[in-house]
Amino acid sequence: MIKNFYDKDTDKLDRLASAIIEKNIEQFLKKQKKVSLGIVGGSSVSGIFLRLKHANIPWKNVHVYMVDERRVPISSDLSNYELAYKVFLRELTLKKLLPKENMHPFTLSKRVKGYINELKSTGRFDIVIVSAGEDGHIAALFPNHHSIKDKADYALQMDDAPKPPAKRITVSCKFILKSKVGLVLFYGESKRGALGKFKSGGSIEDCPARLIKKIKKAYAFTNVK
Repeated sequence: MIKNFYDKDTDKLDRLASAIIEKNIEQFLKKQKKVSLGIVGGSSVSGIFLRLKHANIPWKNVHVYMVDERRVPISSDLSNYELAYKVFLRELTLKKLLPKENMHPFTLSKRVKGYINELKSTGRFDIVIVSAGEDGHIAALFPNHHSIKDKADYALQMDDAPKPPAKRITVSCKFILKSKVGLVLFYGESKRGALGKFKSGGSIEDCPARLIKKIKKAYAFTNVK
């Protein structure tokens, strides 16, 4: 059963999402030695990143993975990892809170096979956070596109993403569904239509964000109705 949170104040939603992530990391570490956290890039999630880097989290026990990435150099302004690094990961690294080996960006040199091997090593995301697009896509899983229909166990790449840039890599539908905790964001007026699809009884192929509803512990955050 998904828990839905609405507030006009995005800052309040970001604080709540950060607290949920922190609490779940704490709970997981009571039973296991490390936690895998899947994150995305984009402006919607930046407020949560700002709070997480000040949260009381034992980052040495957390491994951070990119849920999707543009197939560009890792330092490119188009890179999802670069945004997360600037807002969130760099400070944790400089303070020696998050070991570099705990960060798992996709790089062009790794190719999809290399990233799949890293996903295999963790097995699943303990926590995944995604932001829904205007069309209801999450990661690089797009509605009524081969990406959302693909049966890959871990990840896939494409040259024809409906949203530019066309060349992307993403974790698969099946891999997201294995997550223990899922958070999805619908921020901004442009996401109103996607939110409507998410709430409806439609299919995952029509609204990939509905994948999060299938995760055992799921949360949706929105500042629109």
